[in-house]
Amino acid sequence: MNLIKALSEEVRRAIAGYKFEADKHVDKAFTVYEQHVPKSKLDNPRGAYHPLIAVALNSIEDDEQTLAELGLTFAVYGESETTWIDLLNAMETVRLHLLEEQTLKKKYRLIKPLEIDIPEVQPAPFFYGLMTVRYWIYQPEERNGKNA
Repeated sequence: MNLIKALSEEVRRAIAGYKFEADKHVDKAFTVYEQHVPKSKLDNPRGAYHPLIAVALNSIEDDEQTLAELGLTFAVYGESETTWIDLLNAMETVRLHLLEEQTLKKKYRLIKPLEIDIPEVQPAPFFYGLMTVRYWIYQPEERNGKNA
């Protein structure tokens, strides 16, 4: 889906150059995946595939307008007691960027509110958070009631 690609590109721009505070992971960049993390990446030991953001379509709703809901799963790994700060800071970095760039590719319009959910119980040393975003997407015009 083109919206997933457009949002993934925007997330990459938002998170480029992000500097970690915990565990001194300053050289490690976020990888942005579209729809899911490939199994080949998950087979790596001890968080080697972290940090990551997976951009996935959750649902599409057609009514007077067409609304697509996407989930951004954020994941970081670190042995420090403050690794959770990197999760929150990365999510805030992307949130602020998306609020500044509310239209993607001149055709997908962000619908507020953005939602962030961070489960209280985390499987440390892995830390996860979810951001939910919604975009208006193109809806074709009806063909005057004619069957195509």
